[in-house]
Amino acid sequence: MAYSDRELLARIIKCEAGGEGDQGMTVQSYHHLINVQISMLVLIVLFRSF
Repeated sequence: MAYSDRELLARIIKCEAGGEGDQGMTVQSYHHLINVQISMLVLIVLFRSF
């Protein structure tokens, strides 16, 4: 069973911060989105150097 990116992210956040309520899950989602943005910037910088 394949999950959409959105559903997979929601499941990860629920597992990591489900017991912390809505505010905890919101913070966790921002954490994941910031990590994705940083990873994308690193990839852009790396590929521009070639």
